[in-house]
Order: sequence, then structure tokens, then C-alpha cells
Amino acid sequence: MPNHFHGVIIFKRNPHYAKACKQASLGQIIGALKSKTNVLTRKNIFPDMKSVELWQKSFYDRVIRSEVELLKIREYIQNNPLKWSLDEYYV
Repeated sequence: MPNHFHGVIIFKRNPHYAKACKQASLGQIIGALKSKTNVLTRKNIFPDMKSVELWQKSFYDRVIRSEVELLKIREYIQNNPLKWSLDEYYV
């Protein structure tokens, strides 16, 4: 989809590093993704523009609790671009 994207982030805990390393939160991961893509986009695509906002302020998250749910979400993500012509921002 040209105006948004979907992704699945899988957190895995490693008992050997549990005490030594602090795991990043989902908010920290999304914040880093948004920050880095904004910086790279401004630098490489819109170098003359000071304020290009790629992202909305928040994000929608959902905890996937089963393999069946994961498969349904993956299917939704794969088929989502087929619905672009139905989107309110479709041109």
C-alpha cells in the first residue's frame, strides 16, 4: 500500500542474556524505525525540504497469540495491496 505498511515483529527472549541486556520495547523499535526512515528520506529524497513528515504520531499494535492468528494476519498483509483502489486516498 502506498500510504501505510504492515509488519510483524517477533520478540524472542534469550535466557542467557536476560540479565545482561535490556530488551527494547515495541515503542522504542517503532520510534527508531520512524526516526531513521525520516532522516534517510529527508537526506536522499527531499534534501531541500526541512519538514517532511512520513509518519503519524502513533501506531496500531496487536499481540498475536497463536500460529493460526499469525497465518491469518500474514494472509491479510499479502492481500492488502489488492484493496488499494478502495482506499479513500486512492488517486
